[in-house]
Amino acid sequence: MLHSNGIYIPKPGETRWYCHSHTISVLYDLLERTIENPQGWDDASISQASGLYHFMNSSLFCFLVHVFTKILEQSSLLYMVLQNRNTDFSYDCQKISAFGNVLSDLHTDSEYHHSFQSTVSLVGEPSCNADKRHNYKSLYFQLVDDILSMLSEMFLDCKNFTFLDLVNPCIFKQWRKGLPPDMLQSLKCQYGPLFHIPSASLYLQ
Repeated sequence: MLHSNGIYIPKPGETRWYCHSHTISVLYDLLERTIENPQGWDDASISQASGLYHFMNSSLFCFLVHVFTKILEQSSLLYMVLQNRNTDFSYDCQKISAFGNVLSDLHTDSEYHHSFQSTVSLVGEPSCNADKRHNYKSLYFQLVDDILSMLSEMFLDCKNFTFLDLVNPCIFKQWRKGLPPDMLQSLKCQYGPLFHIPSASLYLQ
């Protein structure tokens, strides 16, 4: 039914956060079109679309969409960098750190107020009991804190593996004048017993 109406909802994997905001936009557009132009849709679909459309216009839902859209826009950039085989490991680490800085910048009262006021301008102040029950400020900071924590945990040992650039063919030319001591030290710390570092240095050059 969806494809026959020219509507395609993305089906990203669980780890592809960058697709989620686009999925929400497509879904919202789908619901709006279904309600405004019910021709070709059965009564059950129209009823379900109306219910979902109402839910998606709630203060809480719009607030969460607004917050996550800002986060997902930045995480999508990081995702594309990490998926690019032509980038070096050090650059990846820089981008991970940059994403962490973006999250830290979002962790402010002014950013919270901007998100909340954007929601109010779109759907008005929280009015129903379900929306009023939530402490939006507490929820906002909890979300940012949780994502910062997950990012830190996921890439906790990132800096311990800078030696991986030693075997990156895209940047071999950089090692003609000598291998970086910090990368050799990283290799020694992580896998010293498995390598004879002087021999590895000569081989890599």
